[in-house]
Amino acid sequence: MDSEVDKLQFEIKGALFQLTSDQLIQICDFLAISGANRQNITGKTRNALVTLISKHIECDELRQLEDEGMSALLSLMDMIKEVQKAIKNSTPEKEDEEQEKLGRELEQLKLIIQQKEAEMQILANKNVKKIETVMCQAAPAQTVPHGEKTLRSQVKLATLDKRTD
Repeated sequence: MDSEVDKLQFEIKGALFQLTSDQLIQICDFLAISGANRQNITGKTRNALVTLISKHIECDELRQLEDEGMSALLSLMDMIKEVQKAIKNSTPEKEDEEQEKLGRELEQLKLIIQQKEAEMQILANKNVKKIETVMCQAAPAQTVPHGEKTLRSQVKLATLDKRTD
């Protein structure tokens, strides 16, 4: 059966996975495991920060304390709750900022799409004109019986159909 210390460690580890990198760095600072000038955490990923904190709470030094590190773990859990509480309190503002940022990005993407569509239309028109020129040169004017169309008139009709689409 798991001891109370083990249960608390497990709860802390679960809570760590809900934190951002910046919040995990705050936890590392709280635990004093960041190192001088944060050398132990600089450039680490979120996963690496969670692993660093997890290793710290499982270290033998905590287990050798009189209370098996229970008070240190409880303090850590309180710190995590403070950080989570700060997240919940600031969430509406951050959501608004994020929504505004996403809205600006969406508008930029729409403009880019419109520009690309216009460029594609210009290229399509150039290609149609080139095809008309090639077809007209390849099929000189012919006299045909009444009701039949020349290749040149068929190309013009096809071109007109494409432009109206």
